[in-house]
Amino acid sequence: MASATKPTKKMKSSMRSPLAASPRSIELPNGMRERIATKAFELWQERGYRDGHDFEDSLIADMERHDPGTRRVGQPSFDYNRLRAHVGLD
Repeated sequence: MASATKPTKKMKSSMRSPLAASPRSIELPNGMRERIATKAFELWQERGYRDGHDFEDSLIADMERHDPGTRRVGQPSFDYNRLRAHVGLD
């Protein structure tokens, strides 16, 4: 005797994933994309032109763009060297 199985429910077309609703590209201020690309290229050069870390390089360059500067105690507000070590760049 065949066992009865429940049919799987299909996702309603009105239910979209959060990624489907996100924009394909982000508007950046004039020249920002070029500055991020330039910084990522410099990081690639520092590493000796080894491939495979383009995402990390662009992430670090973008994070530097958002750096608020130094804290009142005189320490950098973000330790980029620690991030570089974390993603395996150092």
